[in-house]
Amino acid sequence: MSDATDDPVVREIPVHLADILRGSIHVVQFPLRPVYRPMTSRPVHAEYKPVNSMLTLDYPVHTEDHYNKDDDMDMPSRMTLQSSAIAPVSNYAVGVFRDGQLHLTPVTSILQMRPTMSHLDDEDEKDDNDMDVSTPVAPTSAAAPEEVQVQVVKRQSERALAAMQNSYAYKRSVIQSEKWMDLTINPTEEDEFEQLFSDVEVPVPFDVTPQAYLNALSYRQDEPDAVSVATAMDNKAADTGLNSTGNMNKSASLDDRVLAVLQTYKVLHFNQLCELLPLESRHEIHAALPRVATIVRGCVVAKSSRLPDHPDFRAAIVAEVRPTA
Repeated sequence: MSDATDDPVVREIPVHLADILRGSIHVVQFPLRPVYRPMTSRPVHAEYKPVNSMLTLDYPVHTEDHYNKDDDMDMPSRMTLQSSAIAPVSNYAVGVFRDGQLHLTPVTSILQMRPTMSHLDDEDEKDDNDMDVSTPVAPTSAAAPEEVQVQVVKRQSERALAAMQNSYAYKRSVIQSEKWMDLTINPTEEDEFEQLFSDVEVPVPFDVTPQAYLNALSYRQDEPDAVSVATAMDNKAADTGLNSTGNMNKSASLDDRVLAVLQTYKVLHFNQLCELLPLESRHEIHAALPRVATIVRGCVVAKSSRLPDHPDFRAAIVAEVRPTA
């Protein structure tokens, strides 16, 4: 491992928060297509359901000579891609550098596009309708009196109501009840790109506590509790030997324990770091910080030279496994 004693901050970059496009930035992930058959440059129609975060894009279908025109099924004129919203596990933003400043706009959602087979459903529905029309209806004589049954439905319990709301049929009905909103497809040379920048130069007053600021930076939405800490520790166990109680195997050092916590939580106050390592004394943790961490504006972050993606880290591993002469 590298014996670097410091990891200095080489540059501080002013950060601007651009709010003009807040709520309108979405990351759209498309299915991977063959190199020889790429997607067309732009869709011909777009619809969106903002409440359910559903996006539909229609692309023209390329007709070729190899298509079986004798097939009974009509070839659709468009290929439809429909999105499904991905549950957020991190806080993303679009960042653009200009004139030595970083401009950030929060990302609202991530949408994964997949081909829909709605034309198959339409074909089945068409066949069912044709079958109903072709079936003759027997004439009836005088209308006979029908027996009417009266049912009394008891009030559903909260548990039964929650189960119904989690059912596929209920969720599908909620999605279908929302109307599609037509979107305008703008060319790429529009000036929306300039709205990613903020011209406001008024500094934001820092009137929050360090604890609240760290919580706002964390990609975890909730305050770390015993369960989340244990889960994070168990995720690091395979690499560092750290278990859910904050202990290490005998072969793991205090430096590895501190580094494992910093790799998980990225930015921590010293008091938070001590809370995540309850079996270690504050004095020992403080003594280990110069070896594995650096202090940035009163917060503790892992040294870049101790991270797996740093060249010094990889070089040290190669040096350990390389046979000596």
